[in-house]
Amino acid sequence: MRLALSLTALALWVALGHAEDKKVEFDATKLTGEWTFVSGTKRGEKVEGPSLEGKISFGKGELKMPGPDGHALTVSFKIDAKQSPATIELEIKDGQFAGSKASGIVEFRGEQLHLLYVPQFGDAGKPPSKFESTADNGAFYFVLKRVEKK
Repeated sequence: MRLALSLTALALWVALGHAEDKKVEFDATKLTGEWTFVSGTKRGEKVEGPSLEGKISFGKGELKMPGPDGHALTVSFKIDAKQSPATIELEIKDGQFAGSKASGIVEFRGEQLHLLYVPQFGDAGKPPSKFESTADNGAFYFVLKRVEKK
């Protein structure tokens, strides 16, 4: 009896240990819909007030977001879900910043979406590896929550 319990405990320990090694791949289909801002940081500075108003609407490979001049921007995106965290490449398609690109990372944490990106100037660099916005890394970090359907 003790041997059976010991073997069962060992089997559970091994199974749980290997389960932690498996990364859950990012599911980009869960992005679809409207999101609002919870918080934001740009280049290490907290974003407040009107800059956190508005919504981001995600569709298949494209999103619409508030632009600095109050007009919505259309941004194409590509996600590499095999990376951990998933990487995202963004390109503004219209307005005064058309053609501007950014590289970043994205992940779901519970009901929130964490999005961090770094605007690219010249040759695209490596996407950031952790969710941190500082003056040195120049990253924009936003936490979003899904708009509840009524």
